[in-house]
Amino acid sequence: MPWALLLLLLTEFSGAAKTEIYIIGSLLVLGRIFHAYSMTRHEQYIDGILQAKPKFRIAGMQLTFLVIIYCSVRFFMLYLANISEYL
Repeated sequence: MPWALLLLLLTEFSGAAKTEIYIIGSLLVLGRIFHAYSMTRHEQYIDGILQAKPKFRIAGMQLTFLVIIYCSVRFFMLYLANISEYL
């Protein structure tokens, strides 16, 4: 989670459009809500054994990783586009 927030901040500083930041941020928040909802509502212990329905938890993790991957690829593409300035 801290990496996703840091990448989101750096994406904003790199000059991304407001709409792009809103969409990425919304996906991150939605992913965290899904993950928390699953942890509080769909995980129970019955006779000491965890009984879980992890579909919301998995969806939350996937959305979080999607944000991390998107921001990382975006920075890599910016690096490749500007590499000639540094050589």
